[in-house]
Amino acid sequence: MCALGLFVALTTTARAETVVTLGFDDGHVSHRQVKDILAPYGMRATLYVITGHVGRTGNNLTLQDLRDF
Repeated sequence: MCALGLFVALTTTARAETVVTLGFDDGHVSHRQVKDILAPYGMRATLYVITGHVGRTGNNLTLQDLRDF
């Protein structure tokens, strides 16, 4: 019973934290904007890139883009 009381006391004093994940697929060049949009809010995103497309001409992020992210 004592352990239950300690558990209840700890859980009621702990702050709940909300976690939101923003994910972007394929590594398109338009994802460069994401960093600039989210940065003022202290937010970050997860990029899921097709590694074989990195640096290809067209609509793909470069390796430097990914490093800068």
